[in-house]
Amino acid sequence: MNLDEIKESLRERAAELATFLFPTGKMAGREWQIGDVSGSPGASLSICTSGLKAGVWKDWSTGETGTLLDLWAMRHGYHGGDGWVAKAGDECASWLGGQFEKRQKDGTTAPAATNGSHPAPARPRVATPPPRPTPRVKPAALPALPSYADEWQKCVEAMTSKALAQLCEQRGFSLEFGGWLVAQGLIGLHETRHGLALALPVHDESGLVIAAHVRNRQKDAAGNPLDPPPPKWQYRYHGEQSPGTRPLIIGDIAKASKLYTFESQWDAFAVIDRLGLHRGEAEWPPIAFFITRGASNAAILARYITEGRALILWPQNDQPTEAGKIPAEEWVQGIVALAGTVPCRRVDTPKEYEDPNAWLKADASADALRLFQAISQAVPARTTKLPPMRDMAFAIRPENRSPIPAVVIDKILRRGAKLAIGGSSKGRKTWTTIDLAISVACGVPWWGFDCVKGRVLYINFELFKYEIEQRILEVATAKGVVPQPGTLMEFTLRGLLRPVEQICEELTEYITNCEPFSLIVIDPLYKIMMGRDENAASDMSAVMAHIESMAVLTGAAVVYAAHFSKGNQASKSAIDRISGSGVVGRDADALLLMTEHEESQGESVHFTVEPIVRSFAQTDPFVISWEFPLFTRDTTGLDPAALKMPPGKKGEKEKGGDRWESGRKLRKNDALIPALEMLRLCYTGIPRLLGKRDAESKAVANMYDGMGQPLKQNTAAHYWYKLRDDGYLVKDDSTGKWKTTTMADDYLDAQAKDSAEPTTTQTT
Repeated sequence: MNLDEIKESLRERAAELATFLFPTGKMAGREWQIGDVSGSPGASLSICTSGLKAGVWKDWSTGETGTLLDLWAMRHGYHGGDGWVAKAGDECASWLGGQFEKRQKDGTTAPAATNGSHPAPARPRVATPPPRPTPRVKPAALPALPSYADEWQKCVEAMTSKALAQLCEQRGFSLEFGGWLVAQGLIGLHETRHGLALALPVHDESGLVIAAHVRNRQKDAAGNPLDPPPPKWQYRYHGEQSPGTRPLIIGDIAKASKLYTFESQWDAFAVIDRLGLHRGEAEWPPIAFFITRGASNAAILARYITEGRALILWPQNDQPTEAGKIPAEEWVQGIVALAGTVPCRRVDTPKEYEDPNAWLKADASADALRLFQAISQAVPARTTKLPPMRDMAFAIRPENRSPIPAVVIDKILRRGAKLAIGGSSKGRKTWTTIDLAISVACGVPWWGFDCVKGRVLYINFELFKYEIEQRILEVATAKGVVPQPGTLMEFTLRGLLRPVEQICEELTEYITNCEPFSLIVIDPLYKIMMGRDENAASDMSAVMAHIESMAVLTGAAVVYAAHFSKGNQASKSAIDRISGSGVVGRDADALLLMTEHEESQGESVHFTVEPIVRSFAQTDPFVISWEFPLFTRDTTGLDPAALKMPPGKKGEKEKGGDRWESGRKLRKNDALIPALEMLRLCYTGIPRLLGKRDAESKAVANMYDGMGQPLKQNTAAHYWYKLRDDGYLVKDDSTGKWKTTTMADDYLDAQAKDSAEPTTTQTT
C-alpha cells in the first residue's frame, strides 16, 4: 500500500480508527470526541467518522488539524521526528492488514524501511486485484479495574419481593421474568444515602462485575424532591478510576450471530420477556442482547462488531432536541458508521409509543409471533427511502391484512389508484371529467356506476376560469345537484405550466396540507408533459411516476384525460388506442376508453366505453349517448361491439370480410401497398429510433433502394406515419420492434390470393 492508499483506507475506516486510538471517547452525531491527542476526557478534539468530511479532525483548543496519519503519529508521540511518515505509514498499513510501500525516485515502490535496514530491491508495480476486506482490529483493551462482585452479590440479595413486583408492574414485565432477572444477577438494590435504589451490574470484558450502575432516588422517604437532586444514574465502584460507560450484555456474545442492540435495558428486558427466552423451554438462540445505556454511547459497540455478526437495532422514538437533532437517530447513524460492511438493520417501534418497552407494555397483542414478524421485517439501518420488506407469512393472516382503500367509483376505482379516460381529440373528455367530479362530490351515479361522496379537486390546465365555471354550472344543473361548500375544489393553472416533476411536487405538497381529498382530476394530461415526448417510454414513465406519487402521498384517486392517436381506432387493441407510448395505458390502474360507435352521425353522438380494471371484476363494454351537456348510458340496445369503421367501396365487404372495409385508405393509394409489404418483410427487424424522424425515413428509403424501388426520404416518412396512424403498424412492447397488424396481414393475404387466381382485374 502506498501512502495515498493508506490515507484513503484510514478515511474509509475513520470511525473504527477513532475508537481504536481513543477508546474512552464519545460519539456525538457523526463526530468522535475526546479531550486531546493524549486521550484525556473532554470534547475539544473531534474526528468526523462518516460522510464527505470523514477523517477530518481538529483540536479546537489548540487549532491543530491534519490527516488521520498525522493523528496516529501524534497519538503515539513521534509526530514531526525523523522518518515519522514512514513509521506511521508502516504501522497504519499493518493495522489495515497490508504493507506500506515507499515510492522511489524512478516511480517504483518498495517496502518502507523504518529500522535502519536496507529497503528491498525495487520492483515494478503490476496490476493486482482489489484487496480483500481485512479483519477488523479491535480497539485496545480497557484497563483492568478492581472487582465489585461481592458488593454486587449483596445488591442482588437485597432485592425484595415488593420492590420486584413494583418494578414489574411499572415496566409491564411478568413476575416470572422479574424472578429470572434476579436469578441471573441482572438487577438488585444498592444502598445509597437516601435508602435502597435500583441498580444494574457493570462487567468487564471477562464478565467480572466491576461496578454497579445505580438509579439514584430523586425524592426522600416523605416524597419530597431532593435538593439538590442527585444524578439520575451513577456508577459505584472501588478504586479511583471510573469504569466509564460500559455495555450491559445478556447472552453469549462469542457465539451470537445476531446482536440485538438497545439504548435502554428496559427495552431489552421487555423484548426478552415477550419472546419468552427466559423460560428455558428451548435452547437460547444464537443472539445476544447489547445495551449501550443511553443514546450517546453508540461508540462502545465498536469493539464487539465483527464480520458475520449482524446488528439488529431497536431505536426509541425520541423527540427532536432544541438543536433539531433526534438522539435515537444519532445513535443509529453512529452505529452504522462503526458497522462498516457489517449488516445493520433496525426494528422500528410503532410511532404512537415512546420506546419498545412502552409498546410491549401497552399492546397486549404484541406477542412473540408479532415480535418475530417485526424482526423479520427489519429495514436496513443505513439511510434509505425504500419501504420495509414484508414477511407474507404474517401479512396474509386475517389480523395483519392491510386495509382495503375506500371505493370512489363502484366497480372501477379506489382511493390511491389512477384512472385514465381515453378518447379522441375534441371527444368531450373535459365534459366527462367534470361530470365525474360533480358525481363524486355529490355522491350520485355516473354512467350507471355508484359514486361514494367525497371531496374532489379539479386541476384545470386548459380552460379559462369563466369556462370552467360555466361548464360546472351546466353539468350540475343537468344532473339536478348542487355541490355543497368544500366538496368540489378547483385549481385553474392555465398559463402556469412548469416541468411535470416541479408541478406535481408543488401540488402534492399543497394538497397534503389540506383536508383530504377523495378524487383529484388532472385535465388534460398532455398539458403537464412540458419538455416530454409522449412517444418516448422513458419520458412517459417519468410522468406516470409523478402522478402515482401524488396518488400515494395524498391518498386520493387520480383521474386524467388522455387523447387517442390519429386514425381509425376500431382496428386496434383497446389498450393501444391512447396516443404515444403504451406506458400511459398500461400504467393506469383502471381505464375507460371511449371509442366512436357506428351509429354516431352528425348531432347523434354515441361512444362505446370499454372498462379495463385491475382491482375489480371486469365490466362489460357499454354505450353512452351525448345529450348536452352530459353523456348518459344508452338504454336503446345499441351494440357496444359495433365500432365506427371508415366507409368502404361497394362490394368490398363481401369480397374481403369486415376487415376488408378497413383497407379502404390503403387501397385509395396503391403506392402504399409496396410500402406495407416492404415494412412487413424488412422493417420489422429494425427497432424504431424514437424521436428520430430523419433516421426512420432514411431507413425506409434505404430499404426501398435495396428492393430496386428508389423512394424519396420524405415520401418514405409519409408512408411510415400514415401506415402507423391508420392502424396497419403496431409496436411490440416485448421486442421494441414494429410489426403489421392483423388487419394489414389480412389485407395483404387477400391481395396475394387475388393475384394467384385467374382474373381480368388488373392486380398490383
